[in-house]
Amino acid sequence: KGSTKRGKCPSCGGEILWVSGVTDYVLCQYCHGQMDMSEDAALQKNISEKREWYERQLTIKIGSKARINNEDWWVLGAMILVELPVQIAFPDVPLYVQVMREETEEEDSLGWTEYLLYSPRKGFLWLLELENNQWAMASTLDDWPILNGPLQPLDLKREDIPFLYDYAAHVMYAAGAFYWQVAPGDRMYYIDYGCKAHKLSTTLTDNEQSWSVVSTIPASLVAAWFQNDKNISIKAKPLERDKAVEIVREHQGIKAKDFNADNIRKWSRQTFINSLFNIYNPNFWIALFVILNLPVIFIILVGGPADYDYGIDAVLVFILAFSLLSTVPKLKTRQLNKTRKYNIYIAAILLIAFTWIDYAAHETDTNSSGGHYYSSSGRWHK
Repeated sequence: KGSTKRGKCPSCGGEILWVSGVTDYVLCQYCHGQMDMSEDAALQKNISEKREWYERQLTIKIGSKARINNEDWWVLGAMILVELPVQIAFPDVPLYVQVMREETEEEDSLGWTEYLLYSPRKGFLWLLELENNQWAMASTLDDWPILNGPLQPLDLKREDIPFLYDYAAHVMYAAGAFYWQVAPGDRMYYIDYGCKAHKLSTTLTDNEQSWSVVSTIPASLVAAWFQNDKNISIKAKPLERDKAVEIVREHQGIKAKDFNADNIRKWSRQTFINSLFNIYNPNFWIALFVILNLPVIFIILVGGPADYDYGIDAVLVFILAFSLLSTVPKLKTRQLNKTRKYNIYIAAILLIAFTWIDYAAHETDTNSSGGHYYSSSGRWHK
């Protein structure tokens, strides 16, 4: 028994309806064009429409030109991938790294897009687009890291490079040119080492393995690369040229041998400092909450908590505030997908509310206890 299908007329774009498996031909009610809707033709039509839908999802179109460090780069191909549990992607292959996975922003990601860029002088470069306007660039390494086994990279001191996480992906869409064969349905297994700013990443398929350096980059850098293409809209102000050049050169200068304890600590420290100035990062809101509540912290440390609660009220407010402010700015669940853009406003409301509660609770405690510090007209009195 057939089911009703809906599509568009290839001649005029008008809506057409047909019953699969029953209808062989459809006459468009708008342009009166006749279409072959046999089962095979309908299947091909559905596939074609699905590919067109994926093409519309691409932020950067195949064939676009980027200007990176005074070099022209062309987008040769694009892939859309969705994350899969490793056990589902490779159920019969013992690839899974038995290490506790860390909670990261990427772990909630539903999918991402990979663009392959090419420069006649510089070769290939991967540009990765993640959710929430997050970007990264990746370069495939010619020289692999020292390995203590297929999936255990070592630094030059023969020490393990820190493991971050592993995940698998399913190719939903692939178009353009690549330097290996790829098609929808292919599955890949990834393992990342190092730190969030710069990762040493390995990719495995059924037939091969490769190693890459992956660097997190701001959206403003991507906007700078494609600022001359009016058909591409990146939600960020283009980065200044000098800073853009510096970021690319740093990435291109990193090799497998550079992933050692000292560099990883340096990169992690810089990432943390940068996060304090990023309103989309929970660290920004937690740091701002601490700064706004420093007077309460100070008077508790100097004057002591109220006699009857031993500072429990303030501690509870801080714990609850930290818990919510570390979660809300990065919420990325399917249910909240449509409201994600409001997360920053919610975080701001929480910040104001908990700061008010903290001051109000402490003032109530100190006034009712008959001693210690309390607030009055913006000054602190005994």
